[in-house]
Amino acid sequence: MPTLQERIDTAVTNIEIDQNKLKDIVNGPATGANSAVMTDGGPVNTLARSIAGFVLAGTSLTSLAIGIGSKVFTVQSGAALTVGQWLLISSDADPANYMHGQITAYSGTSLSVNITNFGGTGTLSDWSIRLSGTQGAKGDIGNQGDAWVPLWQGPWATATAYAPDDSVLESGSSYICLTAHVSDIFPTDLAASKWVLMAQKGVDG
Repeated sequence: MPTLQERIDTAVTNIEIDQNKLKDIVNGPATGANSAVMTDGGPVNTLARSIAGFVLAGTSLTSLAIGIGSKVFTVQSGAALTVGQWLLISSDADPANYMHGQITAYSGTSLSVNITNFGGTGTLSDWSIRLSGTQGAKGDIGNQGDAWVPLWQGPWATATAYAPDDSVLESGSSYICLTAHVSDIFPTDLAASKWVLMAQKGVDG
């Protein structure tokens, strides 16, 4: 399949020596009667029309659920699509609903794509199919965060200043302090969400 640059180069070679026609091809619209300019070599699409046609590979009304895996779309025949190309397939109504994947088969009006990532949800049937870049390489794994270790304070005591992450033993169970406070009565402090249970006392033998 010719690249976009090859298409443009071919178009330029077909243009007669006429600066006005060259200007029309470079600056003309992507759609409408003026999106093609007649030259000695025949009609030549404007640059905008060539780019639009190259990027938008087709459309599909096939009803499919957004998700990972193989998807089969009914599309226009004769599109510039080949196995191995990457596609971005998005909803016309809401482009935030999309699928991104690689062509595994294209024959007639049947297009098979292996979807590797997506955005949005739902079962839709208003797809625009565009050529896309390849999926980027997986990023490096981030550094492991610091381990959290509670600050053991021993048995809980009244009239004592406690800070977040302090841990205490009360009635056989251990608790973690959530907010800085000076202890009063443990059941009252617990009900006020100043502590959270870490390990509950087991049943006595």
